[in-house]
Amino acid sequence: MTCYEKLSLIITATGVAAAIGVLIVYGFQLRAMRESVTAAKQAADAVMAGQRAFVATTAYWALDESHPPNARFGVILRNVGNLPTVKLRNYIDFRIVEGELPEQFLFPDDVAPLTSGAMLVPKDQMFGPHIPKEELISSADLAAIQRGAKNLYFFGWVKYFDGFAGTPERITKFCYRLHVTGEPKQPFTFIPHSRHNCADDGCKDDK
Repeated sequence: MTCYEKLSLIITATGVAAAIGVLIVYGFQLRAMRESVTAAKQAADAVMAGQRAFVATTAYWALDESHPPNARFGVILRNVGNLPTVKLRNYIDFRIVEGELPEQFLFPDDVAPLTSGAMLVPKDQMFGPHIPKEELISSADLAAIQRGAKNLYFFGWVKYFDGFAGTPERITKFCYRLHVTGEPKQPFTFIPHSRHNCADDGCKDDK
């Protein structure tokens, strides 16, 4: 091998090594950029999660003054986030059944809302629609529930936008079983059902 050929091989090898080095550096830079973008997105998501509107529900009862001594039940909607809700709408319904609510029961997630267009400002609350609607929950029904002969479940959803542009419609679902205590000061309590109590992405598997 001539000196010229040896020199050419050395130059070629040096060039290949340099190219490999550049590729390695580029790979590390690309990985760092991806990690930086991921971290930025996580930070943005965390900021959004801390600032967005978020509706939580709490069950309540009240005497039905128009049909005493019957009662009505529903949920209080509370915005625990830091932005007002946009285009809030909600729905509630109930079933009185013997035994437990069937596993195959289809919750009415896609029906027309009972109320719509409301705005719930941060750290404020409002009463959602209540049951009964057309039919009454009578004192006889409540007595049967207290005896354990029947169960009353009320359920529904709240849908709204969270105040950030481009984000999907949010949802909070609720389902409670009524417990009649017979105590004068606290005649009713509410037991969350094993299904249909979720929010947003947590509701994707709750069918």
